[in-house]
Amino acid sequence: MPSPVPIATRPINEPKVGRNNYQPFGFREEVLPAGWTSQEGSLPLPCDIHASHDVKVTVRDGTNLYIDVYRPNASEPVPAILAWSPFGKKFNGISMLKMLPWGLGVPKGVISGLEKFEGPDPASFVPKGFAIVNVDARGAGDSDGNVHIMGKQEAEDGYDVIEAIAKMPWCNGNLGLAGNSHLAIVQWHIAQLQPPSLKAIAPWEACGDLYREQFVRGGIFDAGLFDLIIDHNIQGHGGVEDFHEMYRRYPKADSLYWKDKRPDISKISIPTYITASYTSFVHTMGSLRGWLQLSTSEKWLRICPWQEWFDMWNDKDSAADLAGFFGLYLKGEKNGWEKTPKFRTTALRFTQDPVYNIVEEDFPIPRTEYRKLFFQPEQKLGLEAPAEASSVSYDSEKYLDHAGFTYTFSEKTRLMGIPKAVVYVSCADFHDLDIYVLIRKLDAQGKPLLNLNIPWSSIASQGVSPDKVDEIPPSHKNNLLFHVGSQGILRASRRAIDWSKSIHENFPFHPHDRDEYVTPGEIVKLEIGIWAMGVEYEAGESVRVEVHGNSPALRGEFKEDNEFSGLASHGRHQVYIGGEHASHIILPFAKIQKNPAGSAKMAFKINVSADSPFTLDNVPFGVISTESDPKARCATALGEYAIDLAAYWKDRTYNQLEGSKSLYDIFNQGSLNEFAALDWSIRSDVRKHLATELAAGNVPESCAIPLKSVKMHRPMAIGGFVDFLCSLEHCKNCAPLAGGAVSNNFYYAPSVYNGRSSSIVPSPEPVRRPHGIIYDPATKKPTFCPSKKMDFELEMGIFVSKPVPIGERISIEDAASHIFGFVLLNDWSARDLQAFEMNPLGPFHSKGFGTSISPWIVTIDALMPFTCKPWHDHTSTEFEHQRYSDRSKGTFDIKLDVTLVRNGESHKLATSNLNYLYWTPYQQVTHHTLAGCGLETGDLLGTGTITGETKQELGSLFEATYNGTKPIELANGDKLGFLQDGDEIILGASCGGGEGEPRLGFGECRGKILPAK
Repeated sequence: MPSPVPIATRPINEPKVGRNNYQPFGFREEVLPAGWTSQEGSLPLPCDIHASHDVKVTVRDGTNLYIDVYRPNASEPVPAILAWSPFGKKFNGISMLKMLPWGLGVPKGVISGLEKFEGPDPASFVPKGFAIVNVDARGAGDSDGNVHIMGKQEAEDGYDVIEAIAKMPWCNGNLGLAGNSHLAIVQWHIAQLQPPSLKAIAPWEACGDLYREQFVRGGIFDAGLFDLIIDHNIQGHGGVEDFHEMYRRYPKADSLYWKDKRPDISKISIPTYITASYTSFVHTMGSLRGWLQLSTSEKWLRICPWQEWFDMWNDKDSAADLAGFFGLYLKGEKNGWEKTPKFRTTALRFTQDPVYNIVEEDFPIPRTEYRKLFFQPEQKLGLEAPAEASSVSYDSEKYLDHAGFTYTFSEKTRLMGIPKAVVYVSCADFHDLDIYVLIRKLDAQGKPLLNLNIPWSSIASQGVSPDKVDEIPPSHKNNLLFHVGSQGILRASRRAIDWSKSIHENFPFHPHDRDEYVTPGEIVKLEIGIWAMGVEYEAGESVRVEVHGNSPALRGEFKEDNEFSGLASHGRHQVYIGGEHASHIILPFAKIQKNPAGSAKMAFKINVSADSPFTLDNVPFGVISTESDPKARCATALGEYAIDLAAYWKDRTYNQLEGSKSLYDIFNQGSLNEFAALDWSIRSDVRKHLATELAAGNVPESCAIPLKSVKMHRPMAIGGFVDFLCSLEHCKNCAPLAGGAVSNNFYYAPSVYNGRSSSIVPSPEPVRRPHGIIYDPATKKPTFCPSKKMDFELEMGIFVSKPVPIGERISIEDAASHIFGFVLLNDWSARDLQAFEMNPLGPFHSKGFGTSISPWIVTIDALMPFTCKPWHDHTSTEFEHQRYSDRSKGTFDIKLDVTLVRNGESHKLATSNLNYLYWTPYQQVTHHTLAGCGLETGDLLGTGTITGETKQELGSLFEATYNGTKPIELANGDKLGFLQDGDEIILGASCGGGEGEPRLGFGECRGKILPAK
């Protein structure tokens, strides 16, 4: 659809071979071999890339647009990532960086030259199985027509090109959009039309309203940035939208022309990965509005520390992050990217690199305290409004002249969020005022600071350092490289507010639909939303709020544009203090957490090896102590580290709980019972929070303790312990050895006996061979002696979460809500003692002398991806209370194994799977409550021995050796009947681990046999 009004255009440069890398027009294809370089100092290609140049795509009105396609040199269809702009599909980052001081800190050899300016580099994405499509938008390069900037015309062109590419034979039908600035802004416009083949977008730094955020911010027209873009970046055979003329025709934001430049972000419902920065002078608030208004929960926001081009091209973590996002949503990879923290932010520090990748719950940060600081005499800010009225003035036409007010911090402080200024001003010389409010950071000596928007280390070789900023020539101090501070702008005649459209109480929406001039000398109240900030202050440093009559931004890269903007700044402006006109600033104080979710410099990134059981898919819970701190407290585990949860949550404000109990209180004790008793949703939120923090590497190093340095304790205070008999194969193997057959009752209900919770020990504590009464075949009499038939049983343990009151029973559909998690369980068995005491009441001493469990509880949340259909199907004989509605998810696919360690040598004895049980864990929990005996938090249910059909899947020695009569021959020639003193049994378990699957393990359940006493 064309623009809703006729568009005025201005001339642009004709395409010229060599200018901005423009090449002779014409379709051609080639294979760029691995190692190919586009120019000296460019990144060599890591693989062969198939390049198609000037591919024609015809959109709905017959206009021909041209694209370049870079894709793997293979026949397999791949997803496409589009980079859309009018800047020239071969105008690249290398060319732009050459125009900037110090090359913006991006060294040679980082990008290939195939990247479209502000777009992703094919050299990074093609090897990962993506195609990069660089588009010449309408009117750009050799594409037909005139260049349209945003609006429905460009959106519909984007829709058509996306659907055309989806049908190309090399494409798998899934497309994404990526890029900075124009390449990001256009994503809002295209995605709001919901092209079917557009599956995900990544608007990295995206203005969302061309009137309010770029051309007429605060009601003051300024096209200087776009004039620069036209001069340097755009060439074509037609013209480009003339924003000077269009503003002359349509100076108000309520015109159809400007409404067309503000996309309806609420119509976007596909996965979206947004970046923003506090240092951008165009994109910040559009990106944040996108975060707040998207109609999808699959959205991520990263407020990054660096200038956008540096972040895209030189930050390897950012490129990998983007590839992971598109891998998930365009390729269907099970790469775990969805666990990436939804909101990561940055705290600028000005004289040193920022703290970044700070994980917070949301933007704005929920715990933010918005404080009013009032303008006071003597250029101060204070918590109280002065009782006496006064005023200060400045020359509104003089660059950098201002009224300033300062507040000094007594402790380290973060201001993070959206500020607002409420200023009372007047001008005796004119009927309007332009007001610029700037928030600056001052050092401890009161000197104003500049923030470098790239790492200081990236230009250290140029002799640039924080203490030499004053020596930098003015030509190098531009707004791309340096940030003065967050700024709010408002022309007094445009002060009207529509609060119904405001995204935050500190960011008023100005309709800009009328001019309300002021009488010269009239005091007028202005509420000025200031663009979001994130700044960290040390004790002794200060924040200064400055009120200016013209832009205090650094000058150098843009020519002045006074055609419209300078008309409202005349004479002196008066700023009023105290009394009825108490001007003030509202600042967002975000308390710094003592255990910060901070950057890699302040936190500990834990690497997880390929064979570690404690992955990000896991996040188990246990109880630890150390030699240096013998107090038992709760922990989780990742890789080779335990994470002390009491230390982690101390002084944190994150709290999902109602009432006075904090997570610190809950985890600062020697059992997990209180945590397990919480609602499942709360436990799940805590686990997700931990997974998010761990994934981002945001756990303080002081909380991470090597597993080899911790002592493990029983994870829960266990009130009751029962052990089931639920394996049909185990019954079939053992019953004949005991002189009987499988009881018919087994097929109708699980068998179970009450065990001893007092003798449950955590791995790797040893167990002692028990004494007891056995039948001596030699004397044919009972005798009291140490057991001679020590055995293990391969089981799992189920820990109870939500209790069941006495007298009540639960349905099988509710069983999961009563399960906290699972552990490995070895129900040590003395088979000779058991044979003597089985009649008439079953086992006691033969089982009660020791039960080992693995110390880390793997939660039911973590196991939900591994549900499966039970191996046995006995639905025809099940009672209603035993029948689970979704049989496909009736149990869990948990792979088990048993290893014997004898005399220092390891011998794999068996493998099995929890799925082999005839009676599932859900059926066991349900059965326990049938008679109304109740369940308590921390109760432990043993599943019974888990045996499969084959000889390699036998869960005990009793059945594997036919009660010791047919010993197993070990690899070294030793014979294994039953266990000897000094033998050690290790149980293991894992889930998943296939290609693209999540993966977790249970650690070990290890126990050694000690001699009888």
